[in-house]
Amino acid sequence: MGSSDNRKKGKFFYDSVVLQVEDTLHRIPRYHLETWSQIFKDMFELPQVENADGSSDECPIILPGCTNDEFESLLTVLFTPGAVPLTLSKDQWISVLKLATMWDMAQFRELAIEKLSSLNLTSIQKVQMGKTHRVASWIIEGYTAFLRDAQPIPLDDLGASLGWETAARILWAAKKLKTERLVVIIRTVSRRDWLDDEDKNSTAQPLLKCSMCSHSVDSIQVDLSALKGPGLDSISATVREVFAEELKMAY
Repeated sequence: MGSSDNRKKGKFFYDSVVLQVEDTLHRIPRYHLETWSQIFKDMFELPQVENADGSSDECPIILPGCTNDEFESLLTVLFTPGAVPLTLSKDQWISVLKLATMWDMAQFRELAIEKLSSLNLTSIQKVQMGKTHRVASWIIEGYTAFLRDAQPIPLDDLGASLGWETAARILWAAKKLKTERLVVIIRTVSRRDWLDDEDKNSTAQPLLKCSMCSHSVDSIQVDLSALKGPGLDSISATVREVFAEELKMAY
């Protein structure tokens, strides 16, 4: 049998890495991490020395900023074949979203957002999680729902859940939309406009007369669409204006 020095590494010969999260060790192929995360890829490309971090159980790479349960939720997604359905809980998907955002794993971040969006999150949950994990669509959807709701969430509940500054901004946005809604468009739609002096002797009786200038008009029409409340586009624009600073941090 030939010397082991003559053996070649096959296409699927993966280097492993030892990671420690809290008090738990994990030995996994580096490939999965460096393929999906530029952060891990850059880490593994650093010059290696003897007994480098990650090379053994005695010298693991310690991962701060997450719990072991959160990390194992991410590993479940990383190591589950695409043809196998994922059956993670809501909390597990939140863990995946957290770590995928932290380690710049765009594909798994999008997957977690998609899965969580299908769970009918409340408006408060969308805003809370959108701010925590920088999900712009949830922030906009959550605030938009607050402003469209015919039965608003009580102020104390908003303050307790989102903070009083956020609650104040929601109220300010609602007032802004209400003010815009009260600007009713009125226009003349009859066959006659304001009557000239010579027309005042006409036998036709105007329907309305201005008490200020004595000019008369046959009829007026109110644009009822202005009374129906602001449309979705108007609300979304207001949300983007009022919560611009929050949205700068999200994507």
